[in-house]
Amino acid sequence: MWRLAAVLLLGWCGAALGQQPVALVLGDSISAGYGLPTGRGWVNLLAQKMEREGYRFKVVNASVSGETTLGGRNRLPPLLAQYRPTVVIVELGANDALRGSQLASVRTNLDAIVADSRAAGAKVLVLGMRIPPNYGPAYGRDFSRLFGTVAKSSKSALVPFLLEGFAQRRDLFQEDGIHPGIAAQAIMADMYSRRCGRCWAASSAEGRRATIGRLFGDDVQPLRLQMTAIIRRLAHDKAIALSTLGAPSSPTLPEGEGSMKPPSSPALPGEKGAVALPLPPGEGPRVREASRWVRQAEQCRQS
Repeated sequence: MWRLAAVLLLGWCGAALGQQPVALVLGDSISAGYGLPTGRGWVNLLAQKMEREGYRFKVVNASVSGETTLGGRNRLPPLLAQYRPTVVIVELGANDALRGSQLASVRTNLDAIVADSRAAGAKVLVLGMRIPPNYGPAYGRDFSRLFGTVAKSSKSALVPFLLEGFAQRRDLFQEDGIHPGIAAQAIMADMYSRRCGRCWAASSAEGRRATIGRLFGDDVQPLRLQMTAIIRRLAHDKAIALSTLGAPSSPTLPEGEGSMKPPSSPALPGEKGAVALPLPPGEGPRVREASRWVRQAEQCRQS
């Protein structure tokens, strides 16, 4: 379930010393909290939300109002060296488009930001943006597609539109009609946290432990061992019940107790070879949720 030379070496050393994992946000005024009271922006809310959910890492906001992709590209190397992030969230490009920049240059800068982040060992989450139609349909269309292209080519995570779900709600924006207001910040934090958490869970041992802890608590076995124990116990109980009733035991059940040996690599619910057994009250939702997170983390790691 479970990546510029000196920077990578420093990252390994930091992990070995048990330093707190870092999520680095590289953005413009939307992420810098323009027009908002201190501490009320989506980045601050993201940090609070992830901490509540068991992801005990530090969120560093390196966003600057008015920032462009070129500016972010130039600022990134020292940030990577200083913070050695586990996850980098890239929210840039809008100011380039508002200035009518060549999209080829924007693409080059975003590609470089993602490549440098990945070379330093970080998972990357790209936040896409759209622009008003007065820039022309072709320019607007190509700009909005740009982010997906960057994410796909680098196999990075993507939120296609960072204002998804509320872009048309004027009441959720500030008076300028461009920057999201206070009420929109929680919406943004919630949307981004899901992708940020999944990528972090797949990129570090600490992240994987946090994912397990969020589902089962902090004082448990690794996830597959926990699920193996549940499956073994259920199989054993069912075998005993069948024996008591005089019925033959099912040959498809995994071996568990007594003379039975545990399966070497149990299939998760929903996977090929998974055991279809009724779960005790309260355990079904946890196992299904755990299975979903395991598969999502594995997919993110493979990307």
